[in-house]
Amino acid sequence: MKPIITLLILFFTTLSFSQQINGVILYQNSGGQPAEGVEITAFGCSTVYSQSNGMFILPCTKKPGQKIKLRIGREDAGGTDIEWVNSDQLKVFNMPASPDHDPIDIIVCVAGTRNEAASSFYGILIKDNTNKFDKKLKELEKLIQEGNNNTETTASLVEQQQQLMQEKLEAEEKIEELAQELANINLDQASEIVKEAIRKLTEEQDVEGALEILDETRLDESIIIASNEIEKANKAIKEAIEGYELRISLLAPKFDYENIANLYDKIILTYETYNFNKEELGYILLDAALNKYESGKYQEAIDLQTKTLNIVNNLEEKDLSLLGSIYTGIGLSKYEMGEFQLALENHQKSIDILKSTEDSTSMVMAEAYSNIGLVNKELEKYEDALQYFNMALDLEQRQDSLNLKAIALSNHNISYALTGLGNHEEAIEYELKAIDQAEEVLKSNDPQLATHYSLLSYNYSKIRNYEKALEYQLKTVEIREKVLPPMHPDLALAYNNIGDVYRRIDKQEESLEYHKKAVEIGEVVLSSTHPKLAIYYQNTGLCYRRTKQYDQAIMYQQKALSIKENTPSITDRSLAISYASLGTTLYLSTDFTKALEYLKKASDIRREIYEPGHRALTRTLLDYSLSLSATGNTDEAKAILEELESTLPEDERIHRNRVIMHACSGDEKAALKSLKKAIELGYKDLEWLMTNPCIDTLVENEKYKEITAPLMVSEK
Repeated sequence: MKPIITLLILFFTTLSFSQQINGVILYQNSGGQPAEGVEITAFGCSTVYSQSNGMFILPCTKKPGQKIKLRIGREDAGGTDIEWVNSDQLKVFNMPASPDHDPIDIIVCVAGTRNEAASSFYGILIKDNTNKFDKKLKELEKLIQEGNNNTETTASLVEQQQQLMQEKLEAEEKIEELAQELANINLDQASEIVKEAIRKLTEEQDVEGALEILDETRLDESIIIASNEIEKANKAIKEAIEGYELRISLLAPKFDYENIANLYDKIILTYETYNFNKEELGYILLDAALNKYESGKYQEAIDLQTKTLNIVNNLEEKDLSLLGSIYTGIGLSKYEMGEFQLALENHQKSIDILKSTEDSTSMVMAEAYSNIGLVNKELEKYEDALQYFNMALDLEQRQDSLNLKAIALSNHNISYALTGLGNHEEAIEYELKAIDQAEEVLKSNDPQLATHYSLLSYNYSKIRNYEKALEYQLKTVEIREKVLPPMHPDLALAYNNIGDVYRRIDKQEESLEYHKKAVEIGEVVLSSTHPKLAIYYQNTGLCYRRTKQYDQAIMYQQKALSIKENTPSITDRSLAISYASLGTTLYLSTDFTKALEYLKKASDIRREIYEPGHRALTRTLLDYSLSLSATGNTDEAKAILEELESTLPEDERIHRNRVIMHACSGDEKAALKSLKKAIELGYKDLEWLMTNPCIDTLVENEKYKEITAPLMVSEK
């Protein structure tokens, strides 16, 4: 080891600091007060401290144009803890060609003051936001309550109400980001119009007043004046662009996507007209694309991202960070458009770039892994999705400052992938971790918590722990009833899920109550052909079947089937579920001919998609054989039962069905022999056996009474 250390020392002692970075460190909003004694360093550079006037000269070995990753100390000469305010702009930048002409300004503040300022801005903005949303929501609620029994009008109003509720929640998240952004503004260097708008916000707490100051006409006039005054053009245009950008920030929580898009168009036109920095234009185009993405205009977002890609490809030195962001943006848009393969390709390009530019353990990399995992989940490539979700979680857990919200979401994603793989026990472990973490950082009524609880409930149901499934589904309903309007589609889904749990624990009254609530909401807020409405009809029909109300059961199951048969995107697997369920209900209602029709359709599909012995295929073939026997097709029923026995020789249901088959063909001796075999293998449900009229004469046989006597005794 000693020779290696010696070589390293020799190498560093011969470095030549031929370049330098000049700059000054100033306190934010202080009238230009310098920060003395702050450490400044970078890889490939020396380490220096700012002077009493805040100035510094940092010698470096880097060549002009090379990337510099700057670091500053955490306190000044007096020992005061400080924070770097404009780190996003300066942490990574290009080595200047002429340090004398390109000095840099580092803005700092006393640690904690930025958070205080952000908190103050948040309070002002959230109050303005809440007042406006609540007023609109009250107006809509009044219109709904005054409804004139016009279902179409009510559905439209409920849809508007849902949209507003969702926008309100999203606005609160945007306001948190905006508050931090406003707290980072250094008024010492800001334009007069920005200073005026910020004063309006802080002193009068008037968001609308700030927007009036940032009036588009006034900003437009600045551009016009600037173009006529060449000497002042750059400064005036820059001020106007700053104004546009601040106006965009203030409009973001209002979800005024159209006005924001117009403002971006003006900024982009200005950059292109005056041939401003192409790389800066690339970032502006990406922000404009994000606005399009958030407003649901995914193709328009891709158009802007493609324009940015063309700019980057024509730069002398490609900004790989910008290039990675472009591919990420395209990937997200393609994901929302359902073009999952293209989304996957673009996210993979982004990851390839990130590996060459980003710290391999960064949160940016973790987000990239999550993105590609989500696409794989949609493609039902659950093993690949699981791999990427685990990689994201690993990076998130290695950060100095843990982001519990992100970690909880990764654990949830892993649980989802494990659910898709059928690993329900392991899925439960990860979802429980996700919930513990989410409950630490989210409000008790956050909709994200409801999503966690719902997936956990589903997995508990899959392992037949219905007590736990019910517990977490009740939590899901409780949250959604608190935060959502009474006719929200997510609430319908929660009611459906809890109804499903109640049905499985044989609480049919409660199950039917919740399934009917789901149907009631679904019929108002969903289209008449929506696949989820088919699910609600299907499950309501199952409840009625459990309570032997077969006419009602058949009505709801036929509604479900009608939707599925007229929806091209419905899979054969889903169709088979409805055919089988309706066929079984028809059999129980003694409409054997109709039952035969639907059970044949179900068995034909399931033979195509399942291997022999699969639970769903076996159940359908058993029911199909019963209908064949009841309609006199005993030879075909016999063939099916022999086929099943070759795979499942010890299944008592096969011999139970033979009892029906022989009884329907009049062979009581063979029927009794099959009954004895079925009981020996564990069959006990004599009540079910009596649902078929072919058994009526068999039960009078003394041998029947002898064979079933042990079951009668055990029941007593």
